[in-house]
Amino acid sequence: RAAKRSSPQCIIDTDKPIWGENVVGVALGLFDSVQICHNHYHRDATLHLGWGMAADDADRQEYWGEDELFYRTNLTYYRFLNCGFRLAVTGGSAMGVMPVPLGYSRTYAKLDGPLTEGNYLKAIRAGRTFATSGPMLILTANGLDCGSQIQYTIRSIKPILVKAEVRSIQSLNSLELIYNGRVIKKINLNNLSPSPTFKKSLKAKLKPQRSGWLAARAIFTSPDGRFRQAHTSPIYVTVDGKPTASKADAEYMIKWIDRLLQAANKPGRYSSDIEQAEVRAIFQEARKEYESIARKAEEFWAD
Repeated sequence: RAAKRSSPQCIIDTDKPIWGENVVGVALGLFDSVQICHNHYHRDATLHLGWGMAADDADRQEYWGEDELFYRTNLTYYRFLNCGFRLAVTGGSAMGVMPVPLGYSRTYAKLDGPLTEGNYLKAIRAGRTFATSGPMLILTANGLDCGSQIQYTIRSIKPILVKAEVRSIQSLNSLELIYNGRVIKKINLNNLSPSPTFKKSLKAKLKPQRSGWLAARAIFTSPDGRFRQAHTSPIYVTVDGKPTASKADAEYMIKWIDRLLQAANKPGRYSSDIEQAEVRAIFQEARKEYESIARKAEEFWAD
């Protein structure tokens, strides 16, 4: 909060969406971007979920298997987007801390003007990015880039024209289009071999029934057999002027905050009662934001 006050144009990144207190920072509007390709993905190995990361046994699915980190990373990000928060995707390798070569997980941004640090950061803030551990991935909707907003009405007879294009020097599993966290179209790429590269596109026509977001991802398998990806930032769709809101995802976040409150209540966790009260107040402020989102979902979408 102090950084946002003193430097309003700064960019604050989650590092990973599943760190335990990110649910609070997102609700308070402090984050600009989310690391989808983060430093637990190494070139030849994948680290598991660790201490300090959010995980709920109740939502674990059997098919997740050893790719739980992949699914939780994406699903948590999608939940934030479904609550109406606008967050660009980024990548980060933690080279020097993790055994990852420089640039293995990285962020590409579409710039306005020349390549300068300022223009690069401005493009990230605007959400004109994709994150990747390999392939190059571009998404457009009605010709608009990631970070854009499309106004749509249910009464329209024209669909939104969506296109994703991937280029790769390595084999890929699939290319997928996602709307509000669900795959709406997918093509299998297992039968394509780069020589030395290949390019593939995927198109769809979308007539959305509620406000939300579009994204694309390309999935491949790393040497340890675990999933990796390239993932675009969203293109946002507003239907009939109504807000993006999901009661189920907001309630998930409320449950997450309640677990943080339980931890904050443990004796001896803080050096004083004043510190404990300050933390609890911040958690409660974030909780109220998700309660408001849940009410909007009921009001506008009958969730």
